[in-house]
Amino acid sequence: MKIPKRIAIFMTNLQMKFEFQFLSGVQKYANLLGYDILWLTSPENHIDFLSNAKYIYSLIDSLQIDGALVATDKFPDKQMSVMIEQKLKERNIPSLSVFADNSIFPICKTNDRDCFCKITEHLITVHGYKKIHCLTGTKGAEVAERRLLGFFDAMKKHGLEVTENDYTYGDFWYDAAWLLAKRIKNGEIEKPEAVCCANDISACQLFLAFQEYGFRVPDDIAVTGIDGDPALNFFQPSITSIQNLEFVYGAEVFQKLHCMISGEDESTIRPEEIIIKTGESCGCGIDHDSVVEQDWRGFDKLSYNPYPAYISLASKLNNASTLSEAQEILKEYDTMFAKMKGFCVTLSKNFLDSMHIEHNLNDGQVKPIILKCDDEYHTQCDPISEADITPNLSIPHEPKIFIIHALSNIEKHFGYITTEYLCTDEIQFDRDHYLYNSAINNTLERLQINAQMQYINSELEKASERDFFTGLYNRKGFLKNLMQRQIKTDSKNCIVTAFLLENLSLIKNEFSKADAENCIMSFTDALNVECSFKLISARIGEDLFITYGPMDQEEKLRICHNIKENVNAQLEYRKLRYKLNIVSFDTDVKATDDINAIEAALTKLEAMVAQHMNSPKQKLHRYQDELENLRRRIYAEPALDWSAESISALIGLSTSRFQHLYKEQFETTILADVITSRITLAKNLLRHSDLSINEIAEKCGYSNFTHFMKIFKKKTGITATEYRKKNK
Repeated sequence: MKIPKRIAIFMTNLQMKFEFQFLSGVQKYANLLGYDILWLTSPENHIDFLSNAKYIYSLIDSLQIDGALVATDKFPDKQMSVMIEQKLKERNIPSLSVFADNSIFPICKTNDRDCFCKITEHLITVHGYKKIHCLTGTKGAEVAERRLLGFFDAMKKHGLEVTENDYTYGDFWYDAAWLLAKRIKNGEIEKPEAVCCANDISACQLFLAFQEYGFRVPDDIAVTGIDGDPALNFFQPSITSIQNLEFVYGAEVFQKLHCMISGEDESTIRPEEIIIKTGESCGCGIDHDSVVEQDWRGFDKLSYNPYPAYISLASKLNNASTLSEAQEILKEYDTMFAKMKGFCVTLSKNFLDSMHIEHNLNDGQVKPIILKCDDEYHTQCDPISEADITPNLSIPHEPKIFIIHALSNIEKHFGYITTEYLCTDEIQFDRDHYLYNSAINNTLERLQINAQMQYINSELEKASERDFFTGLYNRKGFLKNLMQRQIKTDSKNCIVTAFLLENLSLIKNEFSKADAENCIMSFTDALNVECSFKLISARIGEDLFITYGPMDQEEKLRICHNIKENVNAQLEYRKLRYKLNIVSFDTDVKATDDINAIEAALTKLEAMVAQHMNSPKQKLHRYQDELENLRRRIYAEPALDWSAESISALIGLSTSRFQHLYKEQFETTILADVITSRITLAKNLLRHSDLSINEIAEKCGYSNFTHFMKIFKKKTGITATEYRKKNK
């Protein structure tokens, strides 16, 4: 065993099915030819893309790599892709451009022409169709033209004539498919025996359009796609398509890069076979062995939800008071990446300096604080060069995939996180990877803030710019930081949002101070997750928090919703008996350095909060929304156990207080409402179902049939049997 050669892939967000197929093709030949894959990436759509990317892609200057693949067109910031290409060129690293139309490097395109030729030939040779129509993409688009040429190739190869009436330019989307079906229905285009679509979305829409216009697929007209989109494998009828288009592309691209690195002739490239994924849309039927099981694996990857594990991780990290405690917690949560073969978190010299931790790092070095190697974790490691990223790269090993992210928060750089996998099927990315990184980022920043705050004496802490309990800015720190840090935005307005922890004092009075503090820290954690990258946040009162930054109303509503969900998810995970009511208020402010404008906005928000707290409705009680939601749930699911004792515990009230508020708001008792909801359901079932009365009683929450009959007659004046006879 030896140390493999290395190729780097510069591509944001490995989360799309096609990108996984591409990486699988790359990895097949990387393994065969002895290369590690280093995938340097940054979240594509995340608001912190630029600052995170600045640190991760700066590694090009020193990282030891033998070749590179650059997906220039997949970067949300064009200047970033230009910078990456320029750095690779300066170092004379053999490089190819993928998924791109413009690049200083040789551009490799997908083999659309041969693939479309093969899917067209399938209709000719397997099914004997001769009159075939082609629905391609947008006229002039390179991929659309290549696929159309593939159609021409197949028809010419089998001696079939093609006229201008035998192909249609479309949009790779819905409208063109429906228009083509309509033109065939109206006789503007002669009805073909089959239609080859230039992507699977168009094929699915064409089937729906044919169904609308009375054509049967495939009996009247057969349909095929090409992309092999796993997300559409459960569409009925199943679509005949190409199974491995992107895999073939990745295999060919890597072999070309290897030829550039090694100097071998490209005649040594071994082409991968193009595989047709048969479906019902052409009349073949599903190939279960080669498609369905594989697609279920892909479906599981796409539907994987790490959020419960992340809530647990974030909650525990929130209680870590030292870096050592955070290290031990992180070791427990590698199950979020169950098939991960290696793992490394490294911290930068600047971060360790800010933590006032003794170290022996020199400039350009990083300190591994968590290293997983051969299923063992190490927390005491020697410093390494920043270019090495992880010690696992420098020891003999079988070829692997290394995913490398920067640990950073806005302009703060903490270090790097590297995860290792043997194959693409084992990778869990992007949501879980980002959430895990986000939890580490927030913890490192909090520990950094706490270390700095502990560095000064208690008198300075009282006058500091931070809220000591949460680590957030206080009002003074918020306003001062706002002047020092100009928020850069193309929009004219920013939004100042206030979050009121509406029932914090009630939780403190009815439970304990510790419970109230739990709520504050859970809210702070959620606020950091949603806002720390783009917005400035602060605590300006015991139960009042604010954020400021550029965003529109839609984004503001999303952030508010996520914060509320995150907070109560953490409280539910801890099995606490209450929920936190969070009310938000906001006002627009022009993005400016005028501190008076910001102070005026804060004053306005504080007045809105005061008006809310002093309103007659608020004085009555503060649980209207929760009680309304509760009542809707009772009427939606009346059969559940709706006892006052269990419900009041969920809301965070004593039973007597809950019953009083419920009757005050709805002018009826909780018991009466439950009975009314159950009798209403019983009436509906008696009128519209053939269930026995005993079965209806059970569905309405009554295990005692006699008790149900007694209650029903008391409420309606007649028995259930009589009611059914009169109304059935």
